[in-house]
Amino acid sequence: MSQNNTSLQPVWDIPVRLGHWLMVLLFAVCWWSGENHEMTWHRYAGYGLFGLVLFRLYWGVVGTRTARFSNFVSSPKAALTYARNHIFKSNYDENRPNKAGHNPLGAWSVIALLGFILLQIGLGLFAVDVDGFDGGPLSDFVSYDTGRLCAEIHEISFSILMTLIVVHIAAIAYYKLVRKQNLVPAMIHGKANISQSEAIKATPWLRVLIGSAVAALIVWIIAK
Repeated sequence: MSQNNTSLQPVWDIPVRLGHWLMVLLFAVCWWSGENHEMTWHRYAGYGLFGLVLFRLYWGVVGTRTARFSNFVSSPKAALTYARNHIFKSNYDENRPNKAGHNPLGAWSVIALLGFILLQIGLGLFAVDVDGFDGGPLSDFVSYDTGRLCAEIHEISFSILMTLIVVHIAAIAYYKLVRKQNLVPAMIHGKANISQSEAIKATPWLRVLIGSAVAALIVWIIAK
């Protein structure tokens, strides 16, 4: 154990980590399939991404401590204060103990990414192509003009989402190169150098099963 009484302790549960990397994979498939007009792949990857986002929203309420929105989402003022005190100061202490979970800036990054992914999916559900022959599973409930508007906003929101992803990756690189904190391993093996008192408890697997089943059911109902 270090001088700050820290050691490798569990900080991210399996649902958070697995969901994170599956979102990365499925988003990449959505991007590739959209660029290459592989709409079957695009549709099914979107359904999978939809299920993951629904589960993450559920898990943000009933999951382990670091997964819960109530644990890490703070006010915009708190995020700005964090940026001023912990990022832009030249006297940043690299040896100070880490805190479990997202910092205030990271928290808003998570909210923004989830929000825009959900917006992107929602628009895709109603979008139609130029010819009006192919569209999302809910496109029959809107007019052609509305479906085309959804498709156009779908493209615009994708650009915004890509910008958020680039900022997210840049922030991770900043912490690695400038602040000497590698944030990626914790999202792989689930552990970080924190105090034992901040370690998360065991994953409540019954809640995982319930949330997964409900998310899958919602996606199936919409997609059928």
